[in-house]
Amino acid sequence: MLLLRAVLAFLAILLSNITYASDWQYAGYVKEDLHQFFDAESLTHPTKDVTRVWVKSIQQRRFDHYSKTHEKLVVEKAARKIAFGYSPKFLELQAIKGQYETTALRDAIVGLTTQEVMANEPDIQTFSKFYFEIDCAKSRIKLLSGVMYTDNGKISSKKVRPDNDYAFIIPDSNGQWLSVLVCLRN
Repeated sequence: MLLLRAVLAFLAILLSNITYASDWQYAGYVKEDLHQFFDAESLTHPTKDVTRVWVKSIQQRRFDHYSKTHEKLVVEKAARKIAFGYSPKFLELQAIKGQYETTALRDAIVGLTTQEVMANEPDIQTFSKFYFEIDCAKSRIKLLSGVMYTDNGKISSKKVRPDNDYAFIIPDSNGQWLSVLVCLRN
């Protein structure tokens, strides 16, 4: 019996340390039905002022469907993260945090953590993935690559190294929130 407990404890530790290639963290929304996430694992800094990052979007209806079919898994993973004191970085942004009172902030922590858990599951349907380069010093952003997906998960359009230049980041936008989340701060 003691050996069985030791084996189960070892397996629990082993399984809890499984890491994924991506760490999708909440980055904003479009019209409240399309949620955006940046991959913290893909962040690169080619220079001190430039950051490159992948961003993916997931439709609210995909979250609704996924949570219905995987409710137990999603609730357990989100509860575990929150129990260890996790809070999405997005909610630490001054422009966002100021919108919530204490109770509403706790609800937002639960909601966004749950979405991050689902965004990190490999079988949730993604709407799009884009690779951006952000000039942090000059508050500019450029699309490097992107893919849009159909409802059945196939690629509907693809852009690789589009011929575009930087565009200035619009204040109080998803682009500004993303740049605050991913740019190196001295």
